[in-house]
Amino acid sequence: MQQLSKVKLMRILEKNLKKTSGIFRLKPTWVARNSMPPGYRLGLSKEQAYLGERGWISERWLGSTTKADNLIGPPDEGLTYINLPSGEDITLKEAVDTIPELIMGREYCKTHTGLGRLAKFFDMSDRIAFHYHQQKKDANLVGRNSKEEAYYFPEGVEMGSHPETFFGLHPSFLDAKNHGKILPHLIEWQDDGILQHSRAYKLYPDDGFHVPAGIPHAPGTALTLELQEDSDVFAILQAHSGGSLVPKDLLFKDVAETERLTLKEVAILEQINWRLSADPYFYENRHTPPSLIDNSITQVIFCKFSQVFLKIC
Repeated sequence: MQQLSKVKLMRILEKNLKKTSGIFRLKPTWVARNSMPPGYRLGLSKEQAYLGERGWISERWLGSTTKADNLIGPPDEGLTYINLPSGEDITLKEAVDTIPELIMGREYCKTHTGLGRLAKFFDMSDRIAFHYHQQKKDANLVGRNSKEEAYYFPEGVEMGSHPETFFGLHPSFLDAKNHGKILPHLIEWQDDGILQHSRAYKLYPDDGFHVPAGIPHAPGTALTLELQEDSDVFAILQAHSGGSLVPKDLLFKDVAETERLTLKEVAILEQINWRLSADPYFYENRHTPPSLIDNSITQVIFCKFSQVFLKIC
């Protein structure tokens, strides 16, 4: 990625925006994960998806200004590049930072410094390990953003071998005296026994869920369109997943070093949102089936977006 002065960068971006009537065309953004093979539903062959020590391409990020937080990979992984006729390599993030008002609008820029959101498809062959994303108070301690997210499962796509997701914890965990029940699983770090404290929900096409930060969850194998905050923070709680042992470092990946050293595994208990995780009406409060908005086609466009994507990718 070449270094351009801010003035030159601005001229290139403004010139291209005028030529395209205010619309940037974006290049595909592929992201690899090394936890398990993908479900091969993103239009890539097995040869194209396999990247050696980096793992497999199992996600496609859409209009991303977020860097993927992988231990192995290029420094710009996850960042979307603009497809410019003039050929310069300019990321969408650079564009948003350089001409924010032209991209996001003047009013939005008054209260936001960036897009703050990320849309992506993820495609896994096995259930993702039980994990949560840090809430704002905890993500701030490591200089990151929190990660609230929502899922939509496209129609007309094979649901995979485990089309069910573990969400939250049993209602008994509303009582603080029960919080310690998950601690042995974190300390011993040897199996997937922590899932016994959660509930699995069957996934259906044309359906979805909302998952605030701080709620443990283990997403199933449905191809998923995810809308999330601008972040890649997480803490893995499940020691054994996808047929292998998960490195325990991923339990503390986004935990401040001082808390890790002083509290050890107890630091994880301090970060879970117990009230939302153990909500007795979790399904009723977090299930988000598509519903039409009166006098609007917005919802129809959103629901059909994934079908169009799958046809052109």
